Amino acid sequence: MQHLLMKEIKVSQLYLLILIVLIPLSYVMNVSSTGINIWVILGFLPLLFYLDSQNNVNRFVASMPIKHMHIVLARYLILMMITTGALLFLWSIDYVAHQGLPFLKNHSFSGYDILQLVTLNALFLSVYIPVFYYFKNFTYAITFFLISFVILVYTFAVISGNPYLTFDEPVIDFLVYLLYNQPIILVVLSLTVLYVSFRISLRIFVRRDLL
Repeated sequence: MQHLLMKEIKVSQLYLLILIVLIPLSYVMNVSSTGINIWVILGFLPLLFYLDSQNNVNRFVASMPIKHMHIVLARYLILMMITTGALLFLWSIDYVAHQGLPFLKNHSFSGYDILQLVTLNALFLSVYIPVFYYFKNFTYAITFFLISFVILVYTFAVISGNPYLTFDEPVIDFLVYLLYNQPIILVVLSLTVLYVSFRISLRIFVRRDLL
């Protein structure tokens, strides 16, 4: 397991360096840091699978005396570690920037804002990691990834921006209350969806290795 994690970190070194430079630079240039972070997460996930596909890493690792569970678990751990670390780094830079850069107009992140972003990140990874395991061809995987994400964003924009689309207010108020007043729910939700996604990815990976 340790060797697999070190392999993932080594592959991600250049990406991490870009991240460390990009986030502070976004504040100096007064660019939306939230948008930068979203693209960082979007880019990191397909990057790892693209590098694997180019070097046939999955086939090589699967041929080694390593449990399938450890191979898939290492991928989940590194993705959560890097993306969550990016959010914590973003939070620290955001705090320092709002102390020293008076021209910043966007609000400073709170700890709960970061927890919400971590939850969204967990949901995002939980949905799309199995997709990249399912498609043997990386081109098919990235195509599905881009199209489905664009549809998802467009649907959310239409629903949130259309005054004629309304939902049961008591239900919405209850959900908002839970999300904003019960942080433990976000933690449990993140862990639950990640576990379910991990089991799905493991099943796909094992079946691909047997074929």
